[in-house]
Amino acid sequence: MIKFSKTDGSKPYKGKLIDLEEYEETGSPGCMCAQGQALCFLGDKEPYYLDSLDQEDADHMVAELLGISLGHSVLLRDVNDSKPGSPANVLESPGEVLGEHADLILKFWKHLDGLGYRYHPEDPQRSWDADNQIDLATASLETGHSRTATDESYRNHQAIMAVMEIVGHKKLNEFFYLPQFGFETIDALRRAEV
Repeated sequence: MIKFSKTDGSKPYKGKLIDLEEYEETGSPGCMCAQGQALCFLGDKEPYYLDSLDQEDADHMVAELLGISLGHSVLLRDVNDSKPGSPANVLESPGEVLGEHADLILKFWKHLDGLGYRYHPEDPQRSWDADNQIDLATASLETGHSRTATDESYRNHQAIMAVMEIVGHKKLNEFFYLPQFGFETIDALRRAEV
């Protein structure tokens, strides 16, 4: 998957997991997005299965398959579909996409997964919205892209603001949001085992 996405002219498909019609005609992996390629080639999922798979389910499956956080999986999708950069960079060099504090952001997202903040379509108040967290984390970097969070749940707001504190931690004397997730300092986050 990574090798394929780095090949000139072989960018993954955008917008959905697979363009099934084109795949049936060509058999090319370029008819699948990066998540679709991961699920097909690493997860042994059939193209017809990908065509019917819900995106939130795909986000969770890719996270589990690749051993990454839900936020990291959504970032893979987001970069594939709309943000600058290569999906391969999301996995191999996340700092190229998230900036100098990528390791801390990725660790925090893994911590959120461990707390059980997963997507719950039946109860949005229980969810931390990975899409919104990606948006605000990347908007805070010098990428020139900015989207607004739409989920107003308090816990989601806390997670988003904690990511903002991570990004700006060198300019802050103390934290308000990170301690709500168990991290009084950036060093505490660095030392955390997730």
